[in-house]
Amino acid sequence: ALDIKISIVLPVYNVANYLRKCLDSLVNQTFEDFEVICVNDGSTDQSENRISKWIPLFADKGYELKYIKQENQGIGGAINTGLKYVSGEYLSLLDADDCFLQGSIKKQFSYLEKHREYVGVRTNGWQDKQGDRKLFDLDPERTTNENLFDGLIGGRATNWAGSYMIRTQVLFEFY
Repeated sequence: ALDIKISIVLPVYNVANYLRKCLDSLVNQTFEDFEVICVNDGSTDQSENRISKWIPLFADKGYELKYIKQENQGIGGAINTGLKYVSGEYLSLLDADDCFLQGSIKKQFSYLEKHREYVGVRTNGWQDKQGDRKLFDLDPERTTNENLFDGLIGGRATNWAGSYMIRTQVLFEFY
């Protein structure tokens, strides 16, 4: 059995054209103890077919790609379904049209392991449009705010899938 440290919930709805880059960024991480919980939220395109081809590729690396299919409930419904299958100590969300940079999962995990006093960690992200690559957020008030919850509620923190990793137990105690 895998000793799962990190669960990544990946909601999918009609994103077949993005799945290769997204899943490739996951299967090629430098961290070993993670699972991907892919929730197909009623896609009508080739998403299911493309995901099914990745399941053995994840298994060959010793990773688990859990696949759940449901009728369309919207992104919130897909995430809520994915949360039911989480077994990791840490949790991250990733949109299917996004990807993790090489080593980013390991860096987030290592930081949280060294800083047990923190509930979560936030990273910045890159926006890449036609070769023009820039950071999503350059505002120091948002990028250095240590209070994630108050920052998110007050609009003083960046918020996009893949930029947060949190302790699962704390989320489930709160949620």
